[in-house]
Amino acid sequence: MSRHLLLALTFFFVACNKADEAAPEAPESTSGGEAPAEAPYEPERPADAASRVSADEERARAEEPKPTPPPVVADEPEEESPWGQTKSEQCRPPERPAFSSGAAGAIADGVHAMRAGRDEEAKSHFTRAISLDARAYVAHHNLGVLADRAGRESEALEHYRRARQIAPDYTPSIRGASTIEWRRGSIYDALALVAPLAQQYKTNLDLQALHAEVLVRAGRYDEAWAVGRRALECDERHVPTLKAIIRASLAQGRHDLAESVLTQALAIRETDPELHFMQGTLLSKKPGRVREALEELRRAVALRPDYAEARMALGTLELSAGNYAEAVAHFEAVDRVVPNSVEAKLNLADAYRASRRWADAQRTFERVLQMDPNLPEAYFNLGLMYQTPGFELPGFDELAALQRAKQYFSNYRGLKGAKLDRNDPSGEYLTTINRRIQRIEEARRREAEEARRREEAERRGGQAAPEEEDDVIFFD
Repeated sequence: MSRHLLLALTFFFVACNKADEAAPEAPESTSGGEAPAEAPYEPERPADAASRVSADEERARAEEPKPTPPPVVADEPEEESPWGQTKSEQCRPPERPAFSSGAAGAIADGVHAMRAGRDEEAKSHFTRAISLDARAYVAHHNLGVLADRAGRESEALEHYRRARQIAPDYTPSIRGASTIEWRRGSIYDALALVAPLAQQYKTNLDLQALHAEVLVRAGRYDEAWAVGRRALECDERHVPTLKAIIRASLAQGRHDLAESVLTQALAIRETDPELHFMQGTLLSKKPGRVREALEELRRAVALRPDYAEARMALGTLELSAGNYAEAVAHFEAVDRVVPNSVEAKLNLADAYRASRRWADAQRTFERVLQMDPNLPEAYFNLGLMYQTPGFELPGFDELAALQRAKQYFSNYRGLKGAKLDRNDPSGEYLTTINRRIQRIEEARRREAEEARRREEAERRGGQAAPEEEDDVIFFD
């Protein structure tokens, strides 16, 4: 990232302060790490245990390296930072507690199993790492990730707390705990957790980036820009901070700036899956760019197969493009990673419906409603399924299916209540369903009447009752 862009961001920060005071813009949904299905705190990703060369390398791979501080020129006085420290002090990353090579190897094995979806095996490796070295805070963190994905939030928070007891500024665990808070709707509790730690550990740029991100979520954009700008003054190529800048720009509706920073970030770290997810999300909203969006999202998933949020977005795009088999595959993968996500199961059920896999769809919709009995979208999609021509399930003929569809759409409208849009398509669906039901019932009445006539004819000795005929006019 060039210093020109850093200066541009600095000037933009000053300008947007004034603009925001005059006319604040409504925030948009941001990209990356938001879906309840995906933990944005990524587990540490060392290489496969088979490729380890030394304990030092294992440890380095088990923990993402911090940015290298820029050298201080000896013949120039060090610039005083806004925090009262010299540049070299500001940019020096904090040291982390070391743990044994045996624990690092067990963590590497656990991450490998975790990436392959073998969660129980991964859990055993992380537990073994802790038994080998009680300082293995990364193992505690990854146990927290596994617990969070399984929906056990209290257990996850306890593991994150234990990791932070050993390494108080360990950003992935701070992110994990704050994510649970904002997922619960307590963004200010998340901010209350992150802000003091960011103030205490000012040289941890990853933590500064997280602070900026949480400030964006809280709608405190000026403060987010200030935190991001200070971090970029230390390391203008710090990708997590650039991601926070992108989110702030999107939240304020400044899409051109977001795209410019995203391009710069990809040039710095092309193999970052979240950057490709962001790019794919932005492209998917532009007319005629669906193919490019699919390519970016596929790249994100290829780089990180357990990236549930990217798979959710990719599956949704594949579904809208009519690629039903691909959509099902992605949603099934998400469901394996986060089996307690209502959103993931709802998407999977709808993909089954679109694929005409009626029994799979029915079973998955039932599971969704067990998890959330008052989810309007589940009833709407069930209504769509039961009204589909050719729908087949044991015990349902066409009339019974349409009657059930009518019931589901009525449930949907009742749950929406005052929030139901006057042009909601469920109204037209119900009108069509009622007509189809009426036609079937009329046809069945005619069939019943004809059957009754045949029975009467048989009772009269096999002579059918004369049918009413139209008058015929003969012409000589």
